[in-house]
Amino acid sequence: MDEKLHNHILTLTKQLVDLVKDCASEDVLGMIATHCISTRREIDKKNPLASPSRQVQFLTGLLLSTSEPENPKDFTKSDWERSINILNELFSSYALMYWPSEEEYPQITDEWRESRQIAMPAFLHYFNTGILATIEQVVKRVTDYLFPFSQELSASHGISASEAINVAAWIAKYMQEHIDSFQEVHKKEKLHRIKFLNRAKEEGWDIPTMREKAQNTELPHLHRLIQQGFNGLYKVSLEALKVQFGELVATAYWSHFVISRGEVEGLTYLTEKNPVTTKPLCLISDGIAICPLVNTLYWAVLELFENYLSNYSQRDSFFRFRGKQLERGGRNILQRIFADNAIYLPSVFETQDLQNEHDLILIYKDTLIVVEAKATPPIEPFRDPSKAFIRLKRAFKSGTGIQKAFDQGSRIVDKLSNNQDINLYNDQGELIKTLQHSYFKNQLIICLTRDDFGPLAVELSLLLEKEPTQQYPWAVNILDLESIVNAYEYFGWGAEKFIQFICDRVSLQGKIIAFDELDIVGFTLEHGDLSQLQSSSYNRFHLNPTYTEIFDRIEEAQSGGEPVEYAPTQPFINDYQDLMSEVIEEASSLIKQPVRVGVKVGRNDPCPCDSGLKYKKCCGQ
Repeated sequence: MDEKLHNHILTLTKQLVDLVKDCASEDVLGMIATHCISTRREIDKKNPLASPSRQVQFLTGLLLSTSEPENPKDFTKSDWERSINILNELFSSYALMYWPSEEEYPQITDEWRESRQIAMPAFLHYFNTGILATIEQVVKRVTDYLFPFSQELSASHGISASEAINVAAWIAKYMQEHIDSFQEVHKKEKLHRIKFLNRAKEEGWDIPTMREKAQNTELPHLHRLIQQGFNGLYKVSLEALKVQFGELVATAYWSHFVISRGEVEGLTYLTEKNPVTTKPLCLISDGIAICPLVNTLYWAVLELFENYLSNYSQRDSFFRFRGKQLERGGRNILQRIFADNAIYLPSVFETQDLQNEHDLILIYKDTLIVVEAKATPPIEPFRDPSKAFIRLKRAFKSGTGIQKAFDQGSRIVDKLSNNQDINLYNDQGELIKTLQHSYFKNQLIICLTRDDFGPLAVELSLLLEKEPTQQYPWAVNILDLESIVNAYEYFGWGAEKFIQFICDRVSLQGKIIAFDELDIVGFTLEHGDLSQLQSSSYNRFHLNPTYTEIFDRIEEAQSGGEPVEYAPTQPFINDYQDLMSEVIEEASSLIKQPVRVGVKVGRNDPCPCDSGLKYKKCCGQ
């Protein structure tokens, strides 16, 4: 990393620490929690965080790396606004690692560009992207992947995944009910106060009379309730958990998911392990903890136990189970689109001796879809761009990577394209289906991942190796696939439209810049399809990330919110190269040739810059 940039990052981090180190944990974490809830409810959009969950966790980690002050100062609103600005600048600064320093400019090579073109978006997505799943999806993942290992987890942690997720759900519900109750009391107090003040005005009370009269109203009681409610916001007690879940479960949960101030050591960089990700509850007094970001309660359960299962003695059995669960989950989601109109062939082999396995072969009319599932999560990129590039490339091409999934699926597609029929066998070596090459009009490959690989999956042309005659696959993670199918079901669409989307989507590989596959699907929901991009003469398209918002609106509509109407509009399309050319041209017209030194120019003389204007109207200004 460039030394100047490195020092700037260290300076920004120190500024954050200085802002919070002398403040009470309850003040800082309460301010964070209030901001997160206000932003979620669109009450406070004035100073948004660029990546809320990641930035909040990083700030919390920095706070907990300091000691609780004996005489804490107030953490004011201006302090919080300053924190937001520093966090946004800090997170943006990490992107600058991938831009050349002054010394590097003369030595830039194609290899230099390639490494950063891949490492930069992968790094930013891995460390900056927040939680891209609903609570229901996280709970389902815990259920699908962790519940079968309850016995092992109970033995090692004193609490199972199902028990931990139940506690998390109860805490979230408890906190939400407390917030709702607090708001109701606040509304009630406001109504009584307005009524009381109007009466005081009508009857001309002075201040002593108002104080006396107020004692005979509900206002004192409501004020006490407001104070009690405010003191309890975002908090939960160990005693409350014991009452609800019993001593053993409550104590075990508290020991694994609660962290104390001063417990975090040496947190300086965004890329360092932050204990807050698995310990979302922060201790503020004996037996009382506060949770600044409620959704992290669910993710913490998943991360803690998956980290353990990925490193304990039976890790291979967990990995095998994880892969099979992904295959089953993907098949179940696709069945919602294709229903009984398709043939599903899970876990089939090309040979009778069980060689060349395929996770799922799906046949719908004259369309063949080969689904290859990869459950291994994305690898953490290094801060050094060159090292990150090598590591990312190696992981992409490994046996658990997207390249391998494509290669597996291509064996089927390539044989059919070369006029070969293919026999498929089950795990007993029995022939169950023969694929006839002349039958299929469309042959598609879906690389299904369990986790989000961001731009490396969206923009396969960055790393995927294929022959020029081979068609790109469609890479999608299972959470996005579920959201896509959910949207298709909402609008009443079926298999034909789904297949058409995949065909159109793979034809645009290398032409779309986006961090999320849902950006692209959201574009089709807003504008009908991808035909506008296909027919455009432009070479590259950068999609606005707001296209994913339609999925949130659909989810809200399905929960009783405002219906989402399908009313395609014409997109605004412009090419970055054209835009930049216009900017450069405009800037060039403003840049004048320097006036020759020693030559006197009259105000009404032609300007020496050859603009054709008088000097007083040009450089003379």
